[in-house]
Amino acid sequence: MALVLSGQGEKASPILKLGRKYSAYLAYPLLLASIVWLLLLPFQTFTRNGYFSENAMMPNQVYTVFGTEEHMSAMNHIDAGLALQSTAKDVGERQAGAVYHAFDSLGLDSEIQRFAYSEVPGTGSMSGINVHGVLRAGRSDSVEALLIAASWTTSSNRTNINAVRLMAGLAKYASEQVYWAKDIIFLVTDSGEHGIETWLKSYHGGGGLYVRSGIIQAAVCLELPPAQSYAGMGLFFEGKSGQLPNLDLVNIVQYISR
Repeated sequence: MALVLSGQGEKASPILKLGRKYSAYLAYPLLLASIVWLLLLPFQTFTRNGYFSENAMMPNQVYTVFGTEEHMSAMNHIDAGLALQSTAKDVGERQAGAVYHAFDSLGLDSEIQRFAYSEVPGTGSMSGINVHGVLRAGRSDSVEALLIAASWTTSSNRTNINAVRLMAGLAKYASEQVYWAKDIIFLVTDSGEHGIETWLKSYHGGGGLYVRSGIIQAAVCLELPPAQSYAGMGLFFEGKSGQLPNLDLVNIVQYISR
């Protein structure tokens, strides 16, 4: 510090004298260099690769295995449950019963939520059924939670049964692990956005839900259009009030999907 700054009454340092002498010549090149550096930052060569700032969410700390026979069996359990519930006249009741029994068989604290909504005020109400199950983390006191959600229909109004089946497999996989520090909520909604909006209102103090967990820190919504195989995937993320979310979860999804 003594080479750069000089105290009152002390002799100025050589570096400070040199900087004052050639400041007019150094200002413009340094300004130009800083502008060039900012323009180079978007290029892959000059940017930092994806990283994890939260040590508890680093995927390399565990051996990730998904797709075993047990997980496939849990996914097929949804189809078997739909077949067993075929006597139900209402499609929503049949779907809700299948998911509820699938969650309950995995040891999740499960609950069925029936609700009514009106798309256009004054045109009458429509009904829907949500089902959620909570996997309790053995190392926490249910203060925080992660949410994995899927609707029975995609945003293009196509069946989303593949996403529901995948959720059942993920629930089976998650129930086998012991290192969770947060509860995991698995939610299957009815009636698209109306279903998840109704569930969130009830979860955050609106009443009507008895099986609850802690504050939802992050949420992942699954959407798989009907297909035998998928060549790629899209990842759309958004934080509170349109801001960017914690990118640790986004980087984990990218890492695992490769």
